[in-house]
Amino acid sequence: MEKELEDKLKNCYPQSSIASNSSNVTIKNVVIPIKQSIEKLNKIKNFKKELSNAYWPSVYLDDKFFDKEINDENESISLYAPVLKGLENDESIFSLLLKSFFYFKLRNIGKVDEIFEKIYLTDVGSQFLKTDLIKLNEAQKEKILRRIIEIIKFLEEDFKPEIKIEMLKIVISRFFEFSEQKQMLQELQLKKSLQELREIIKSPNFSLRFPTVWFPVLYQRSSFNEAIEYLEKSLSFIELDKNLGKFLWLFQIYFPRDEKVRELILNSILNLQKSSDITQKDLYFRLMENETIRNIMLKSKKESKKPIFLEKRIFYRSLIDSGRFINYSLYQLLKLGDEQESYFIWAII
Repeated sequence: MEKELEDKLKNCYPQSSIASNSSNVTIKNVVIPIKQSIEKLNKIKNFKKELSNAYWPSVYLDDKFFDKEINDENESISLYAPVLKGLENDESIFSLLLKSFFYFKLRNIGKVDEIFEKIYLTDVGSQFLKTDLIKLNEAQKEKILRRIIEIIKFLEEDFKPEIKIEMLKIVISRFFEFSEQKQMLQELQLKKSLQELREIIKSPNFSLRFPTVWFPVLYQRSSFNEAIEYLEKSLSFIELDKNLGKFLWLFQIYFPRDEKVRELILNSILNLQKSSDITQKDLYFRLMENETIRNIMLKSKKESKKPIFLEKRIFYRSLIDSGRFINYSLYQLLKLGDEQESYFIWAII
């Protein structure tokens, strides 16, 4: 095991000096105790093995679910029912899309609608923790994205109303906004005209119910005042006090003016701060990037005694130390200006 680790480290840093008769490995002035390094390598391996056991990638990569046209109901049930069972407890965005596709094939439109609503409410930030494509090679990633496009185009041909598919496109494309495969998503032909978007969001059923879809779009493409006017109207419509958990991530962008709404949000942020759940803790740090929220928390002395940047650094370092979510944690640490070389070693391994 020690020899394997040394070989990996040499490959990462060919010019490194690794003393075989020393208890430490020195890499560009970074000293990593061998024992700790092996323990961390094992943690990373175990976590990557856990991720590789995710079921949804193998379904996307299996041609039999996509290339064969099935008209017999019993044959459809026989093919899709076991897959749906395997995906049952997976709420990641790619798994949800697969489930909507298979339920549509089985003509269970009610179930498709239910899954679409989950997708519309998706916090893309948390999906970077729930979904991991790093274990796949480039050809597999491209094939999965191609399948995603095929599924959406298939649904687009037959699923009504059209606005539901447009909303689906917006959320899915948001996930790949910074991906090297972004160009492929142009095939989805999202409605880009601001006027078209304004027409779409006139519908209270599909607009006001889902600020998670429309507010980020308006915020990017229209004026600040227009986006905020829409959000304030939407927050009144959705009974935020009963549904705050679904929409909390939106307040990374804007903190509402209404005092009652602010109190609801601040109380929820305090709960996130105390949570031991990784996705909730990550959301807490993302919300604290909102300067208004951070200042209010500071003034009310509700923020932790530790500076937020220090809390954040400790949290994402702990994820790296545990061998989990290394690339996402590395991204967050780089945003803080924390660029220790040892982080990059574990990202490459």
